Amino acid sequence: MHWNLRRLLLPVAVCAITSSALTSRAQQPAVRLLKAQEYYGRPSLGPAGGSWYGLYKADGGWVLSATRVSIDTSKPTSTVVAVDRPERPLFSVDVAFVVAGFVYPGQLHDLTLAGELYVLRAAGTKRGRQGDITFANYKLELEHAGRTQVLFRASLVEEEGPNLVLAGDFDRDGRLDLVLDLRHSYVGNHYALFLSSLAPQDSLVIKAAELLVMGS
Repeated sequence: MHWNLRRLLLPVAVCAITSSALTSRAQQPAVRLLKAQEYYGRPSLGPAGGSWYGLYKADGGWVLSATRVSIDTSKPTSTVVAVDRPERPLFSVDVAFVVAGFVYPGQLHDLTLAGELYVLRAAGTKRGRQGDITFANYKLELEHAGRTQVLFRASLVEEEGPNLVLAGDFDRDGRLDLVLDLRHSYVGNHYALFLSSLAPQDSLVIKAAELLVMGS
């Protein structure tokens, strides 16, 4: 399975990252990740203060724009995260929303950015029967230029477990970044932002932020 990140155009859900994700690696900033949607229950999202950037579809591609984020907890049974898009984008990015779903063991996801090939793949032992399939010793890996990095491990995941959500160059360093949903099952979400600019020299990316949403 192959995607060219410059050309792929798919329907999107808006994500936002804080401006600290765009600062230098030496500062090792705290990064936050939010997805604009309604969450049932009371997830621990924290305040919406700070400078945020939202990724939007525009002019046949994608733009990263300065964005105001609001978190509404006035409803008795849910929390709403909303964004307010400005008129002008901050700058353009080579990025695509990749609606790939579960990263199935044995299936390769080829991601091409600026002519460079990255491969996302998973391994695991299949168990159970149709409708109740699990994978033991599940492992999610990213490979590039002869280097391989393990991004996630779990002793057991369901077939609706870890998902590839978004891939591209978010921090403008010319290397691949990822948003993954590292959930173990179809219940809840565990969004994780992996950035290349903050990674140590022996790694391709590092987990810079995460958002855990419990299922109901």
